Amino acid sequence: MSKHNHMRNIINNHRIDWISEMNATPDELQVNRIIDRLDQVAIDYEARWGVNRLEGMVTDDMKAKWMRQLEKVNQAIQDKNPIVLKELMEGTIRGWKALEDNALANGYQPNDPRYVEYQHPSGTLYKICYTVADAKLLAHQATEDCRIVTLQEMANLMNERENQVYGLSVKIDQVEEKITFFDWKEGDTIPFA
Repeated sequence: MSKHNHMRNIINNHRIDWISEMNATPDELQVNRIIDRLDQVAIDYEARWGVNRLEGMVTDDMKAKWMRQLEKVNQAIQDKNPIVLKELMEGTIRGWKALEDNALANGYQPNDPRYVEYQHPSGTLYKICYTVADAKLLAHQATEDCRIVTLQEMANLMNERENQVYGLSVKIDQVEEKITFFDWKEGDTIPFA
């Protein structure tokens, strides 16, 4: 298995898109659900440790076991065997935990949470995290005056605003931020011929 064929590559190379899913067999659908679960776990570990970083922090023996596990997962996905893949998924999740425990025992630490802070005029401090994993690492800091949110949550909130498009323009020379709204019902004040 090549260095670049880590778990996320395996997952993304075999995932069924939503159009193909309409014609997929029950086994293919079940394999796709297992792939989705593995992807979520992979995203969580990679957010904490970095892509492929965890594998380099463990003993050679543990890394070899991990690579054999990835080969088995890849083969089960190719074979479209949900029964075998489900067992391997459970083993892979335990494997990630073992990699993490071994890395911690070797003195390594996960990445620090990535976030930006914004003090709202109301006094509430917002810590806007890049990922859910970052937010989980900061969850203990959440209070009534300190809110922990993710970029995805912010995007979802903005997307919920019916019939409005948000545009963020920054005047670099004045370092001034301005949010503009466009109301699709009312239209534009600029006449078009």
